[in-house]
Amino acid sequence: WRFDSKAEADYARGLDARKDAGEIIFWLRQIPVDLTEDDRYRLDFLVVESSGELYGVDVKGMETKSFKRVVRLWQRYAPFPLHVVYRLAFSLLVLR
Repeated sequence: WRFDSKAEADYARGLDARKDAGEIIFWLRQIPVDLTEDDRYRLDFLVVESSGELYGVDVKGMETKSFKRVVRLWQRYAPFPLHVVYRLAFSLLVLR
């Protein structure tokens, strides 16, 4: 698969490892979510944990003004949580 960034590709490999370990049931990529009638956001990943918990993941190199707006809309209208993952020098930082 082609990913938009190395950070996304790294995160996907981690999801595959978690699936192999039985921690998650499955994951999907590039899932559109309608937040309002006029606002659709495409998640990097949608994850279903083995517990049944469902959440979206967005991998970011940096946070933009438009993404801050998406986060506000997400907090208000989204049907499930969003985990934002920031790429640091050599690791991924997950904010829930």
